[in-house]
Amino acid sequence: APEPRDILWEAIDTPQRNRDSRETLTNVLLLLGVILWSFPLTAIQAFATAEQVALIPRMEWVLSVDGGSLRAFINGYLPVLALLGLILLLPVFFGWIAVSYEHRKTLSDVQHS
Repeated sequence: APEPRDILWEAIDTPQRNRDSRETLTNVLLLLGVILWSFPLTAIQAFATAEQVALIPRMEWVLSVDGGSLRAFINGYLPVLALLGLILLLPVFFGWIAVSYEHRKTLSDVQHS
């Protein structure tokens, strides 16, 4: 039996059949997300450039600083930082799905899902 502090008490009364069907649907949707993962990556690569930053009002200066070295820095690191930000959000999103939608019964089960 799990420890009482590990139990998510609000999910205790969810029937097993209901949780199984939600888990199956979640797995199918996550598989679809894996297949379509290239679209957000392409969007990050396309929009995380110095030229796109310069389109923001009062940010035109990034194109002309230091003869273009800032432009190269932004073009090199901004897509990586944007992708890292997206990747850092994934565990939070998956944990939310496990607790709110799948109604996992223990914190250990949420961490392993």
